Amino acid sequence: MKNAKLPLYVAGCILMALTVAHGQAKYPAWPYAMSYESVKAAPQNHKLLYDDSKLRFIEVTIGPGEKEPMSGEPYPSVYLYDAPQPDAAQIVDTKLDPDSALNGQGAGHGVAPHGAEFPTCDTMAPRAPHQIANHGTIPVHFYILEFKRLDGADLGANWKEWYPWMVGPIPEFKNLDPAGLGPPFSKEWPYPIAMDSVKAAPNNHKALYADERVRLVEVTERPESQENLHGHPYRSVFVNDTAPAAPQPNAAAAPPPATAAAPPAKTPLGKPGPYHKGEVGDYQWDANAVPWLRGAPARPPAGMMAPACSSAMPQTLHAHINGGEVPGHFYRIEFLRTDWQ
Repeated sequence: MKNAKLPLYVAGCILMALTVAHGQAKYPAWPYAMSYESVKAAPQNHKLLYDDSKLRFIEVTIGPGEKEPMSGEPYPSVYLYDAPQPDAAQIVDTKLDPDSALNGQGAGHGVAPHGAEFPTCDTMAPRAPHQIANHGTIPVHFYILEFKRLDGADLGANWKEWYPWMVGPIPEFKNLDPAGLGPPFSKEWPYPIAMDSVKAAPNNHKALYADERVRLVEVTERPESQENLHGHPYRSVFVNDTAPAAPQPNAAAAPPPATAAAPPAKTPLGKPGPYHKGEVGDYQWDANAVPWLRGAPARPPAGMMAPACSSAMPQTLHAHINGGEVPGHFYRIEFLRTDWQ
C-alpha cells in the first residue's frame, strides 16, 4: 500500500489575519459554529483521549467505506502518523467553505527518520469544517495534538504563571544504574525498560495519557538543572509550541533531507549530575551507542510561530543539562510498538 498523504494542504503561500493570541503565538480565528468542532460533530470518528486547559489529544479513525460528518478543528495542531493511510485517490475531502484560508494551506510536513517510514507529522493552523469519505481498503487513522494555548515566544516571561509547579524545589530522585536492571528491551533500544523516561526521570517526564498503542508525555527541564539518567524506548514525535523570534515563512516548502542528528555537546562519561552552574550539554551513558536519528522537522504553519514537530528513533540513555534561566518545555508522543519493519 502506497503511503500517500491525505489531501490536507495546498502548496504556496497563505495570507491570513492572525487574530487569536495565546502568549505571543497568534493563530487565525475560527469563524464557525462550535457545533462543527470535531469531537462534538463527529465523536464516532474523533475520540478525545486527553483534555486540559492547554491542549487536547484526539484519535481519528475513518473506516473503509465510511464518510465522517462535517467537522473541523478550531485550534492549531499537529497531526501524527504511525501507519500508512489510504491513497489520496481513495479519499474525497469535501469542504464546507471551499474559499476559506483554513483548508490546510501552508501546513508543514515532518518526515520520518532516515531509513524509516514512520512516524511522520504535519503542523496545522485551525481547519475549517470538512468531511472525509474513505473509499480505500484500510482505515484513515492518525492522532491530533491540539493547542488551546500556544506558549509562543513568551515562555520566558510567563513560565512561573503557566507552570507554577516548576518554581518549587526539585524532588529528590537518585539516578538509576542500568547494570542489573533487566534484559534489553528491544533491538532498537538495548537497555532495561526500567530506564524508560517516565520511570527513571519522573521529575522531567510526565505521562499525560497512555494506552496500549500511544503515550503522550510532557517534558520539562527546570532552569539550571540536569535530568536524571534515562532513555526513550520508542519511536516518537517531538511537538514544540514555543517559538523562534519571528513567524515562519511558507511551511509548505520541501524540507531538507532527513539526516542523523548532530551529536550534542557532552559532559565527560561517568555518573551524571549534580548540576553545576554554567554547565551545558547532554551527558551520554553509552559512548558506543548507535547515533540517534531524527527526521527533518515540520516548520510551523505559514505565518505562524508555532507549533513545530519532528520525528525520532528511540534515544539512548542520557541526562540533558539546562544551564539557562528559562525552562525547557515540550511534548513527546511515543508510539508503543517494537514491531516496526
